[in-house]
Amino acid sequence: MEFRQTRAEELPELKRRLQESGGEQIDLDAARVFVAVEGGKVIGMLPLRMTWQAEPLLIFPEVDHKHKRRRTGIGLYRAALAWLGDSSQNRTGIRWLFGITRKQACKVWLQKLGWHRQYKGAATFIKYV
Repeated sequence: MEFRQTRAEELPELKRRLQESGGEQIDLDAARVFVAVEGGKVIGMLPLRMTWQAEPLLIFPEVDHKHKRRRTGIGLYRAALAWLGDSSQNRTGIRWLFGITRKQACKVWLQKLGWHRQYKGAATFIKYV
Protein backbone atom coordinates (compact mmCIF):
# COMPACT_ATOMS: atom_id res chain seq x y z
CA MET A 1 0.00 0.00 0.00
CA GLU A 2 1.22 3.50 -0.87
CA PHE A 3 0.38 6.75 0.94
CA ARG A 4 0.93 10.05 -0.89
CA GLN A 5 -0.58 13.37 -1.86
CA THR A 6 -3.26 13.19 -4.51
CA ARG A 7 -2.59 13.97 -8.15
CA ALA A 8 -4.62 16.58 -10.06
CA GLU A 9 -6.19 13.96 -12.31
CA GLU A 10 -7.54 12.10 -9.25
CA LEU A 11 -9.44 15.07 -7.83
CA PRO A 12 -12.65 14.74 -9.90
CA GLU A 13 -13.17 11.17 -8.71
CA LEU A 14 -12.33 12.09 -5.12
CA LYS A 15 -14.83 14.98 -5.23
CA ARG A 16 -17.51 12.61 -6.54
CA ARG A 17 -16.76 10.08 -3.80
CA LEU A 18 -16.86 12.79 -1.16
CA GLN A 19 -20.21 14.06 -2.46
CA GLU A 20 -21.65 10.53 -2.45
CA SER A 21 -20.42 9.85 1.08
CA GLY A 22 -23.15 12.06 2.54
CA GLY A 23 -20.61 13.38 5.05
CA GLU A 24 -19.14 16.79 5.53
CA GLN A 25 -18.42 18.54 2.22
CA ILE A 26 -15.21 20.49 1.84
CA ASP A 27 -13.37 22.14 -1.03
CA LEU A 28 -10.73 19.61 -2.05
CA ASP A 29 -9.11 22.21 -4.33
CA ALA A 30 -8.26 24.28 -1.26
CA ALA A 31 -6.95 21.34 0.77
CA ARG A 32 -3.91 19.10 0.86
CA VAL A 33 -5.36 15.69 0.10
CA PHE A 34 -3.55 12.52 1.03
CA VAL A 35 -4.58 9.20 -0.49
CA ALA A 36 -4.02 5.53 0.18
CA VAL A 37 -3.36 3.58 -3.01
CA GLU A 38 -3.37 -0.18 -3.44
CA GLY A 39 -2.90 -1.96 -6.73
CA GLY A 40 -2.97 1.39 -8.55
CA LYS A 41 -6.41 2.21 -7.12
CA VAL A 42 -7.15 4.95 -4.58
CA ILE A 43 -8.81 3.26 -1.61
CA GLY A 44 -9.01 6.16 0.84
CA MET A 45 -8.36 9.84 1.32
CA LEU A 46 -7.68 12.34 4.07
CA PRO A 47 -8.00 16.05 3.21
CA LEU A 48 -6.20 18.61 5.35
CA ARG A 49 -7.92 21.97 5.47
CA MET A 50 -5.82 25.01 6.10
CA THR A 51 -7.22 27.02 9.00
CA TRP A 52 -6.30 29.69 11.48
CA GLN A 53 -6.76 28.77 15.11
CA ALA A 54 -8.30 31.59 17.13
CA GLU A 55 -7.17 31.04 20.68
CA PRO A 56 -6.45 31.85 23.37
CA LEU A 57 -8.68 34.88 23.69
CA LEU A 58 -7.26 36.87 26.59
CA ILE A 59 -8.96 39.87 28.11
CA PHE A 60 -6.76 41.27 30.81
CA PRO A 61 -7.97 41.50 34.43
CA GLU A 62 -7.89 45.30 34.52
CA VAL A 63 -10.94 45.27 32.21
CA ASP A 64 -13.27 44.81 35.14
CA HIS A 65 -16.65 45.75 33.66
CA LYS A 66 -18.66 42.81 32.33
CA HIS A 67 -20.02 44.66 29.29
CA LYS A 68 -16.61 46.06 28.38
CA ARG A 69 -15.11 42.54 28.60
CA ARG A 70 -17.85 41.22 26.31
CA ARG A 71 -17.41 44.10 23.83
CA THR A 72 -13.65 43.54 23.83
CA GLY A 73 -13.97 39.83 23.07
CA ILE A 74 -16.54 40.27 20.32
CA GLY A 75 -14.56 43.14 18.82
CA LEU A 76 -11.38 41.06 18.66
CA TYR A 77 -13.20 38.24 16.86
CA ARG A 78 -14.85 40.67 14.44
CA ALA A 79 -11.48 42.29 13.64
CA ALA A 80 -9.91 38.88 12.99
CA LEU A 81 -12.83 37.86 10.74
CA ALA A 82 -12.64 41.11 8.79
CA TRP A 83 -8.95 40.53 8.15
CA LEU A 84 -9.54 36.89 7.25
CA GLY A 85 -12.15 37.82 4.64
CA ASP A 86 -10.11 40.64 3.06
CA SER A 87 -8.01 39.09 0.29
CA SER A 88 -5.99 42.30 -0.09
CA GLN A 89 -4.66 41.79 3.45
CA ASN A 90 -4.97 38.03 4.00
CA ARG A 91 -3.04 36.58 1.08
CA THR A 92 -2.71 33.13 2.63
CA GLY A 93 -5.80 31.72 0.93
CA ILE A 94 -6.89 30.40 4.32
CA ARG A 95 -10.52 31.29 5.00
CA TRP A 96 -11.33 28.94 7.89
CA LEU A 97 -11.05 29.96 11.51
CA PHE A 98 -11.59 27.67 14.45
CA GLY A 99 -11.54 28.00 18.16
CA ILE A 100 -12.10 25.89 21.23
CA THR A 101 -13.96 27.15 24.28
CA ARG A 102 -15.56 25.62 27.31
CA LYS A 103 -17.02 28.91 28.58
CA GLN A 104 -20.79 29.00 28.16
CA ALA A 105 -20.82 32.76 27.52
CA CYS A 106 -18.32 32.36 24.66
CA LYS A 107 -20.35 29.52 23.15
CA VAL A 108 -23.44 31.72 23.10
CA TRP A 109 -21.85 34.72 21.41
CA LEU A 110 -19.82 32.61 18.96
CA GLN A 111 -23.10 31.20 17.70
CA LYS A 112 -24.58 34.72 17.53
CA LEU A 113 -21.58 35.74 15.40
CA GLY A 114 -22.32 32.93 12.93
CA TRP A 115 -19.83 30.35 14.14
CA HIS A 116 -20.88 26.70 14.04
CA ARG A 117 -20.20 23.93 16.48
CA GLN A 118 -17.97 21.57 14.55
CA TYR A 119 -19.30 18.41 16.16
CA LYS A 120 -22.38 17.96 18.32
CA GLY A 121 -21.42 18.29 21.96
CA ALA A 122 -17.85 19.41 21.18
CA ALA A 123 -16.32 22.65 22.36
CA THR A 124 -14.83 23.30 18.89
CA PHE A 125 -16.37 26.05 16.76
CA ILE A 126 -15.60 26.91 13.14
CA LYS A 127 -16.21 29.91 10.92
CA TYR A 128 -15.72 30.21 7.18
CA VAL A 129 -15.38 33.67 5.66
